[in-house]
This record gives sequence, C-alpha cells and structure tokens, in this order.
Amino acid sequence: MASLYFKVNADWEKVVKLREEIDKLETKLKTFGKSMPEHEIKVTESQLGSARQEFTRLTTEAAKAGAEMENGFKKKIFDA
Repeated sequence: MASLYFKVNADWEKVVKLREEIDKLETKLKTFGKSMPEHEIKVTESQLGSARQEFTRLTTEAAKAGAEMENGFKKKIFDA
C-alpha cells in the first residue's frame, strides 16, 4: 500500500512529547513552596523556557510545511 510520508509526521511526535513536558514542568512549578531553593526554581523555569521555545519552533515548521503542501504542492499537481 502506497503512502506519503512527510518530515512533519516525525516532528509531530516531538511536538506531543514537548507539550507533555511543558505541562509537567508547569505543574512542577505550581507545586513549589516557599521552602524550595531558588536555584531549583530557576532551573525548572529555564527548562520550561527551552521546551516552549522548541515547541514554538516545531509548530512553526509544521505550519510552514502545511502551507507549502496547500499552495505549492497543489499548484504543481494542477500544473502537471
């Protein structure tokens, strides 16, 4: 059976994992109390920022690929 595979599909799994990691880190930050060392809070915030940045990058790439498929790929098919 023939199928089309795009790199977006492979990155989608990363997006899902990053979304789960972001949720977990946000929950972890909410559970920190006043007795939590400031260093631990900053490390968790840093991890959360990195995860959000990577999530944004991957979703932007997916959106660009979707737009290319919508516009460029269809145009090439119609031109052919």
